[in-house]
Amino acid sequence: MGARVLTVYAHTSSPQTNACPQGMVMSGWNIHSHPQQFSYHVNSVDKAFLHQELRRHPIIGTQPDQFSPDDFRFEHGYMVGAT
Repeated sequence: MGARVLTVYAHTSSPQTNACPQGMVMSGWNIHSHPQQFSYHVNSVDKAFLHQELRRHPIIGTQPDQFSPDDFRFEHGYMVGAT
């Protein structure tokens, strides 16, 4: 068993990938996390994913344990929040 941990250095987006460590087989399970604080400083990668009206704000608020319907679209997996 293994996992490949990837990042695109964005607080606001979690792209999915089918990257699989060499010699292993995809399990179909997903691990999804959210920022572990209630606000974050917006970086250049975040700005590519944020709605236009939010891009001008230097700090964005977030709810670490609140997941959207899209977060739950995988049949198997884990959600990682603040608690």
